[in-house]
Amino acid sequence: MGISSVDELSAVFTESFLEVISTSAGIKLDAISSESDTEFCTMTAAICLNGRKPGMLFISANESTAKILCSYMTGVPIEDVTKEDSIDAMCEFANMTAGNAKLRLGNSEFLFTLSPPFILESKEMSITTKKKIHVISTTFGKSDIKIKTKLVY
Repeated sequence: MGISSVDELSAVFTESFLEVISTSAGIKLDAISSESDTEFCTMTAAICLNGRKPGMLFISANESTAKILCSYMTGVPIEDVTKEDSIDAMCEFANMTAGNAKLRLGNSEFLFTLSPPFILESKEMSITTKKKIHVISTTFGKSDIKIKTKLVY
């Protein structure tokens, strides 16, 4: 695959994320404009992409969205989904998205190995990078679901 820019790389991760959500949770999300999205980013699944061009993938949502997605993914009634279940689901979404993107990238210069996914929790968390780092952020939504991806390369 001839990926030559971070924008093309971002498109691979976006397609992978949307496919994972659609396949595993049965939800078709749309890219939406979100002026202030810090209020819904209380739970962030992160995974390190280790390679010649290292990076990170972040998938952020609030606990309510994480519970909805977990319920759709597992078939467990939403009222029975625990916080631990939501954490597991968010980590699995990050892991499957990164794994799917890795397969799509084949032997490109963006080839990477994956760290185990992990969760960051905070109501006031922000991700700041130094100059010349590419950060591509997209917010997706559908009815009461709002979820954000951030690719840092």
